Amino acid sequence: MLKHDEVESAIQVEIDERVTRLAERYFPELCESNNDPRAQLLFVDGIKWMAECEPESLDIIIVDSTDPIGPAEGLFNEAFYQTCLKALVDWVQAHPNLDGDQSASTGLEWERGHLSEADVSPPARAGWRARG
Repeated sequence: MLKHDEVESAIQVEIDERVTRLAERYFPELCESNNDPRAQLLFVDGIKWMAECEPESLDIIIVDSTDPIGPAEGLFNEAFYQTCLKALVDWVQAHPNLDGDQSASTGLEWERGHLSEADVSPPARAGWRARG
């Protein structure tokens, strides 16, 4: 995202700092922006961070998660989607980046005015009604 000059800041929330440090070491081309002054790296629980996030403080949320098992389960429920919606300014966009078969059943891509309630997944529908 930080390759775009108009982006003022980007916050990466990662529960395991080791993941980021290993990516910097072995996949440096994917981490070129980590040292950008507009980048903020937080090594905390993303679910908790979103729950404590100020209302209407984020323009976009990108969730790059594993499948919804184990620690990532909390990223795939109505409560998490509600915290995301609360944090978005004017409900701009939310983009979970999912791999595998789970993307068909739990993924969503919201852009104001482009999707109807029927187009979003069940965990997101309560948020759609709350904001839509």
